[in-house]
Amino acid sequence: MRNAVANRQGNGSAYRFVSRAAACGVTVLVVVGVLSSCGTLPVPQNPSAEAFVAAELASLASEGEFDYSVVDFSEADETARTITDSGIRFESLTANIGFELGRRVVGDEAPPDGRFVGSTEHLRLLGAGMVRLPSSSTVLGMHVVLTQKEALLHRWIVAGTEAQLLITGIDRNGRETGTVKAIPAISTPDSTRVAEDWTWVDLSILGEVAGLELTFESPLTDLPVILLDNLTLSTNFSPDMDFFTIALLPSTSTYIESFPEILDSQVRYLASTRRGRDGEPIVFVSHLGGIVTNGAEESEWESADATMRVLDGVVPYGIVPGVSDLEDPEDPLLGSPFYLHYFPANRLQDANRRSGMSEDGYSSYQIIDTPVGEVLTFHLMVDSPPPTIEWAQQIIDEHRGLPTIVTTATYLDVHGQVVARHASPLLHGPDESWEGISAQALWEELFWPNPQVFMVACGNGSTETLQISWNRAELPVIEMLTGYADRREAGEGYLRLLRFYPGRNEMQAITYSPWLNTYEQDADSYFRVPLDIAGRLGL
Repeated sequence: MRNAVANRQGNGSAYRFVSRAAACGVTVLVVVGVLSSCGTLPVPQNPSAEAFVAAELASLASEGEFDYSVVDFSEADETARTITDSGIRFESLTANIGFELGRRVVGDEAPPDGRFVGSTEHLRLLGAGMVRLPSSSTVLGMHVVLTQKEALLHRWIVAGTEAQLLITGIDRNGRETGTVKAIPAISTPDSTRVAEDWTWVDLSILGEVAGLELTFESPLTDLPVILLDNLTLSTNFSPDMDFFTIALLPSTSTYIESFPEILDSQVRYLASTRRGRDGEPIVFVSHLGGIVTNGAEESEWESADATMRVLDGVVPYGIVPGVSDLEDPEDPLLGSPFYLHYFPANRLQDANRRSGMSEDGYSSYQIIDTPVGEVLTFHLMVDSPPPTIEWAQQIIDEHRGLPTIVTTATYLDVHGQVVARHASPLLHGPDESWEGISAQALWEELFWPNPQVFMVACGNGSTETLQISWNRAELPVIEMLTGYADRREAGEGYLRLLRFYPGRNEMQAITYSPWLNTYEQDADSYFRVPLDIAGRLGL
């Protein structure tokens, strides 16, 4: 974990973020509510906005340092003065909606020390507005929250719909740099004057901007009241680019049938390996299965073939058939002849220098190169039969100790708050001759006994979830479900980007739609997982 120190400068509104492995010979830690640095910096008497912001910025640290300023709303008059001095302007987008400052909370209504993030004051956004900066800067982020009353009005009024805050970056030429879609936290009380629980929204991903446009997406037409605090920006921020990315491409079946232009935007983005806002250092793409809607319809396979050819020879990738890709899911022994025709062994071998197929041609392995070493990847057919499991074990034995990622189309199942592996095979032959095994059996026979398997990815369904399991060696295994098929336009073009940071020993999951140029930020879409890249992965 990268350590952070915040040095106070000037009048207290500007800070310097320094990325260090240690300071004064003592490890420096940022802890919510406490910020210390070997006694060289003042320790806040009470939890402060600066301490909370510094903790959030620790995950953005680059090698070196950057200055940043925090606009917090500790008192209305101080805030007004800070805004005036800094040149930041908060404007409404129409005559009747916009921003206003909250009122200072004192006495019995003020929250006890340590029970809130940021200040007891905040900015109130009424529906929509614009934040204009005095000069182009990187907005590192801010805290947002809905009051309980607003949440009851705007969340889950329409089944499957949540109220969301959309924050769009605007550059100096008036062009959009991207959008962050966030679900604000819900404060405990109904009052808009005190909010104890806040969500930090990472806006650094939008790059350098001259302003932010804030809107609210809700099933209701009523204007919401969103509370904002700790707007944090930097004029010399340099993002940590010491990472490589493995991209997950969820089910493409409905895209191929109904929204080919969205799928085209996805694969063309994945084919770009540029660093920076418009691309990722992508070393591998994993298609999560569900290639077509009807596995017996060749025209769909022709479209899938043309789509994936955008990646051929550009970026290594793996692909695997799911239930919908079979000629007849009611008779899995018929297999998927069109898959074998359009994605034969020689095609995947051309896409990956070192790869191989199972005897039936439905499962494959690839050895991919990363900036810090090799990774073994598998793409295993849904309900893989015993010969496929034996083949996969043989490949693992031949590459003993090589860090391993497995993709299979269907693996995790979600019922309410319960996440579990499928306990029974999904497919059944008409005469019960199908020998495919369940996801739970796959775990027991292949993943649990082999400590080098550190991640299992699947994509069936329309939800996102993550669980950490423990293998035979008591090492963690990341099990991740990524699916968006039930959303508008078959998923709105969202991809899962897995960024591996060797210097931090962590993996960051980012959910991004090239079609919308939007980053989704909530607990299931934007998260970090500790990962011992140097030790566990042996890289």
